[in-house]
Order: sequence, then C-alpha cells, then structure tokens
Amino acid sequence: MEDNKIEYICLEINLQKQKWFTVATYNLPTASSDCFQNSLINIVDKASLSYEKFIIIGDLNNTLDNPYLTIICSTIGLSNLIKEPTCYKPNCNPSSIAAILTNHKAHFRHRKGIETSISDYHRMILTAWKSHPPKCHATLIYYREFIYFSEDLFLQHLKQASFQLCDSQNNAEDAFRLFGNIICSVVHTHAPLKKILVKANNKPLATEHRKAIRLLRKLKSTYNRNRTQSNFENYKNKEITVLI
Repeated sequence: MEDNKIEYICLEINLQKQKWFTVATYNLPTASSDCFQNSLINIVDKASLSYEKFIIIGDLNNTLDNPYLTIICSTIGLSNLIKEPTCYKPNCNPSSIAAILTNHKAHFRHRKGIETSISDYHRMILTAWKSHPPKCHATLIYYREFIYFSEDLFLQHLKQASFQLCDSQNNAEDAFRLFGNIICSVVHTHAPLKKILVKANNKPLATEHRKAIRLLRKLKSTYNRNRTQSNFENYKNKEITVLI
C-alpha cells in the first residue's frame, strides 16, 4: 500500500501459536517526517485492537536518534534490534537507516546486516526467532540378542520340545497355533527379544540448512585468506543459494 508517499505492507505471522502483526515499510526521502510518524502510529493503533506483538521492519531513511523516530518508539513502546550500520554510502560515514522495531525484543536473536551484492550500498537486515528446530519422533526398534546364542543348544532344545501336544488338538487351527507358540518359546529362550528407543535427530530441512551455512562460512574464510575471483564467485553463488 502507499499512503502519502509512504509504502508499507501489513502481514500477520503465526509462529509457535503466537500472532505477530508485521509491517514492512519504506519511508521515501521525499515524504515528510510528520506523515511517516502519524501513518505508522495510526497503523499500530488499529492493529493493537487485535494484536499484542508487533514488528516493524524496513528502510526508514533516518537514524533512530532522529526526534520523530524517537517519538514513534516511545509512543508505541518499540525497541530497535539492529545496532550496527546498514548503509555505506561512498564518502559518508556508515549509518543505521534500516531497522527492525518490535515491542518484544526478547523473542529474537542474532540480529545483523549482511552484504548481498544486490544493493549498491545497503545491507540486508535480518533476525531470527528464538526457537528450536522440530525433531522427528523417536523410533522403537525390536531386535533379538544373539550374544549367548548356541546353535547346538538351540537344536537340542527343539528336539526336546513337546510337539506331540499338537496332535491332541481338536482342529488344525488350534494345532498350528500351539506349534507356533512352542517354536516362539524356544526362540525366546536362546535369542531373547530386546527393544531400544532411538532418539530422533533434527528434521532433514534444518540439518541441510545448517550444513549449507557451515559451507558458506568456510567459503567466506577461504576468500578472505586468498582473494581471487574464483573464490569470490564460489562464495557469492553459495550465499545466494542459502538465501533462497
């Protein structure tokens, strides 16, 4: 949406049974401070009727020490998660004009800005919810223990088993059931049935993502040690893959 030269998109994010009202916004350089301040406060005021947790993310085109941004944060009760510079214009001091504002900063971790080679001098800002990757269910496995198994003793026990009792049964079904019980009893004696609960690892999606991140860090270290064009391309190609 666009209102008085202020662009924003409002989303509802459901995560771990929690609803977050999220505003992605861009404050155009030609927009007045009062318009941006009033529009953002009005949006959050309307959303506060249905939501308790807010995230405002975007390019504010002003640092948070700007008076009107200070008023927004104090009025709504927001804190900025991004503490490092995000804009590196040539011949200018680095500045923090991109921000992630929230009223529940304790739910987030690992806030930073990263280079993506998409923008000329802006860094992409990101953060992560404090959460644990879902695990697969533990698996119960049954197996037979053959540590003390002796084939000679097993065959001897089979010869001494009371298979003649099967002849005294009234029908074939009962005889077959008794025959199976006798066999199972002998097998259980010499190769007892055991069970083990195998703990589950992380789901494959999270595991593969972690491997990709480790490889990305390795490629970046390789490029930092030896700044060749091939090392740079390997690092950037892998970075784009991880972001996608």
